[in-house]
Amino acid sequence: MIHIPHVQAVAFDLDGTLVDSVPDLAAAANEMRVALGMSRLPEATVRSYVGDGIAVLVHRALTDDEHGQAELSLFERGSEVFLRYYADHIADRTRPYPETEAGLGLLKSLGIPLAVVTNKSDLLAIKLLKALKLEQYFSIVVGGDTLNVRKPSGEPLRHVAGVLGIQTQNMLMVGDSRNDMLAAKDAGCPVAGVTFGYGDMAALSEHETTKPDLLIGSLVEIYNIRSKSSLHCYYELFYWDFSESLSVSSAERGFTMRHTKIPISYSKIIGTANMICDNTSGGVTTAAMMNAATIRYGRAAVSWR
Repeated sequence: MIHIPHVQAVAFDLDGTLVDSVPDLAAAANEMRVALGMSRLPEATVRSYVGDGIAVLVHRALTDDEHGQAELSLFERGSEVFLRYYADHIADRTRPYPETEAGLGLLKSLGIPLAVVTNKSDLLAIKLLKALKLEQYFSIVVGGDTLNVRKPSGEPLRHVAGVLGIQTQNMLMVGDSRNDMLAAKDAGCPVAGVTFGYGDMAALSEHETTKPDLLIGSLVEIYNIRSKSSLHCYYELFYWDFSESLSVSSAERGFTMRHTKIPISYSKIIGTANMICDNTSGGVTTAAMMNAATIRYGRAAVSWR
């Protein structure tokens, strides 16, 4: 299980995670095929070829084979047509998935830096983000040609963590494909799989090497989990000669104090203490008071943030 309170940054895949870009990628692939005297491919077929960068997509679209490699001169001619068309029509029909912008905005409000780690070239990735007015949310974009390796290597994620000055185990990767799962595990990042992208998350979840730590149906869910896992409990401490610790228990309609002895009287307030309660999976959360030896009774004011 991901310890969401420890997440200090979130990295996102682009195609199939933030945006549905298949309509424009399929149009570019078919423009290329028609220019070279080939028949068009169904959009669903092109969808199955997406995820390993433009060069691999061109090879697959030219050969109509997931593992195909086009002859070099054919690949060069095809790439020229594909890239020219795609650059001019990169956001004609590409759209963010529902709640993408809402989720990014909410995460940004928590002060968490966000990144894009994609196998699309960095120039095309940035152009697409700008066209869809999403670039404002991201501190860093790493494309398939930014480094000398790409996903499924974990190096792009290690690079992002290094730039942000954090450990990879404190950065959540969000993606839809096998490459995303493998890259996250290679880098030591917790990983969330989206259920709405191009990858078969049910199939990926069957294997330990590609199983996500968390499944989400929208980016807003990350915010909901992250914010509700950072419950701050503020106690007013009263001077009582009682050494038993107090605890906080979660309930459906809020949080209540539990104690084993009812105080008889109390003197002046001696101070306050802050305590972070790790609220995991909606279950009961218990946290002992600090310096409980001088505490008889604590009155709690609880707030989310």
